[in-house]
Amino acid sequence: MFLAATDIAREVDNAFLWIGGTCLLLLVGVTVTMLWFVFRYHHTRHKKAAQIEGNLALEITWIAIPTVLVIWMFFKGYEGFKVMRNVPPDAMQINVIAQSWFWTFEYPDDKIVTDRLVLPIDTSVRFNLSSKIDDVTHSFYLPDYRVKEDCVPGRDTHMWIHTQTLGTFNIFCAEFCGKDHALMVSSLEVVTPEEYELWKERMIAEQNKPLDMTTAIDPESEAILARDADQLYATYCATCHGENGMGGLVEGARNFTTNDDWTNGNSISGIYQTLTEGIPGGQMRSFSQLSKWDRMALVHKVRSYHRGDDLVVDTPEALAELDERYELTKQTPVKRRLPIERAMQILTVEQGGEGGAEVGAEGGTEGARLEGEEGGEE
Repeated sequence: MFLAATDIAREVDNAFLWIGGTCLLLLVGVTVTMLWFVFRYHHTRHKKAAQIEGNLALEITWIAIPTVLVIWMFFKGYEGFKVMRNVPPDAMQINVIAQSWFWTFEYPDDKIVTDRLVLPIDTSVRFNLSSKIDDVTHSFYLPDYRVKEDCVPGRDTHMWIHTQTLGTFNIFCAEFCGKDHALMVSSLEVVTPEEYELWKERMIAEQNKPLDMTTAIDPESEAILARDADQLYATYCATCHGENGMGGLVEGARNFTTNDDWTNGNSISGIYQTLTEGIPGGQMRSFSQLSKWDRMALVHKVRSYHRGDDLVVDTPEALAELDERYELTKQTPVKRRLPIERAMQILTVEQGGEGGAEVGAEGGTEGARLEGEEGGEE
């Protein structure tokens, strides 16, 4: 009847239909009985009221039936609740960080940070939910999975799902959280294991792609222009700083057109620091989930709103310090991981067990190739 992406959703739908149907039957039954009593005992048909004595059997009935129904409804709902809170021990871990007004998803095993969820099908996933201590309460809601859990500042909560259906599903905030609550949306894409591995490799490569400082500080370079800075600004900045960069849409939102009161200055290094770390004690959040290149493109977008010729120009020393602080030009090695079956084969070969003759050469070649890849990434 409803779009249900997982067994949990079907449990919730089942409980909803049973309880809703029972309530509907009670409503119809009580309404019909009431109307019948109104007609049957109308004062025009009974000029003189009769003395009504108590009826023990009737009193026990109308106490017992609602009590049984309420207990039954509780356990019907509790069946689904148990499933929701019983997280499989081997579940994949995803950290979900709620901020005003966007979601950040961290894949701790692969060091991926993104604003869009991608998961492989037929996988149990535990979401570790949190909100910044100086933020407000948000609520992580996957309507197609029928699960929702609050993200409370300073307190860790969790929920889980099992991906059983390929496709793209909405993510909403179900707790009114301020000005742009309605825009706090994202998506979950469930893909095949092969597609997931390809996406993961692309994300790791993108997030570890080093900056070329000469190219990165040039707002007209092809590498910077290739980034969709307008879309990045519209997604992360415009809700507070406005489409024209003049700020004021929330308290303390910076006016980018002037030189007044910049916390870290309006130099490239100062704005990059602000985007990476946020401003403690204020509403300016960290955007460290963006890649180095995306953050640099946003830096140039912010500086483009400035009116006048008094933008601070970074010295070579300031840029060198920025590079050292955030390791912008460093190539981070990407470690490859073998599937467990392949790892066991190679282990068997190394220990001289059965099957060594068959996979020895292949395993040795693969081990050497992986070693070379890891070393070559440096």
